[in-house]
Amino acid sequence: MDWNEIRETGHACYNCSHLKERKRYWIFLLRTYFHQREMEGLQLFFHETPIRARIRAGMPCLMEQATRAFFYKGASFATCALPI
Repeated sequence: MDWNEIRETGHACYNCSHLKERKRYWIFLLRTYFHQREMEGLQLFFHETPIRARIRAGMPCLMEQATRAFFYKGASFATCALPI
């Protein structure tokens, strides 16, 4: 897994100069850490084709949104990453 890309994604989604946003950034990193295998698969998915890489570059929060789904009742990574 490319942790530099994960950190860049977090910084693109959260303004870490504000305390609340910084906390959300760290929560994002923790959720990514606990679901490394799934996040690595998501990274590979976005790097498979140039079009997907451009989509990920233009909308980095897609990766962050996939980690958030773990908190929804009855949600799993598989069900939430499927629409992506």
